[in-house]
Amino acid sequence: VEIAELAPDHKVFSLLPPKATIAYRGSKRLWPENTVFAFSNAIAMGADALEFDVQMSQDKELVLIREEKLDAVTNSKGLVVRDMTLAQIQSHDVGETWGSETRYSITSPDVEEVSTNQTFPYKGIGIRVPTLTEVFTLFPLIIKNIFLRPLADKSLQRELYQNVCELIELHNQTDRVFVTAFLEEYVKGFQRVCPGV
Repeated sequence: VEIAELAPDHKVFSLLPPKATIAYRGSKRLWPENTVFAFSNAIAMGADALEFDVQMSQDKELVLIREEKLDAVTNSKGLVVRDMTLAQIQSHDVGETWGSETRYSITSPDVEEVSTNQTFPYKGIGIRVPTLTEVFTLFPLIIKNIFLRPLADKSLQRELYQNVCELIELHNQTDRVFVTAFLEEYVKGFQRVCPGV
């Protein structure tokens, strides 16, 4: 992962302690990933920053989900995020499959717990894929690491960058956000569209 070069006076890193705890996808081993539920719990446990993935729905809403299909976090099969509206995406229960793989202990996060009792503790309690707007509104002060995944369609990639940049600026998050990606070209692409971040 590469971090965009920041302006010397950018405050984002000065707001973090030297050994910051960044809740990767909201501490995905402890709670359903990239959800408000996970972020709230991670902050309560002392996270200094949140890391999450952003994708764009068919109706141009920015949603927090890692994979391009909902399969990884719901019981859906083959549903592609960019081909669905926000309402369609949010109609799926993100808690329904959490618990179907190895998780880590809350008291000792580096200790694996393999449970043979698949209880799916978060199924049916209303956990859904959130929007970037929700996260900015609910958690305005915490530092956020937005991970942008590469898209095959370059015009969609640019539109994603523009929409993310607009929301960052609209919610006054310029000094609370940094952007990462797998490849430097994507970080630089975002910087061209959004030089203030």
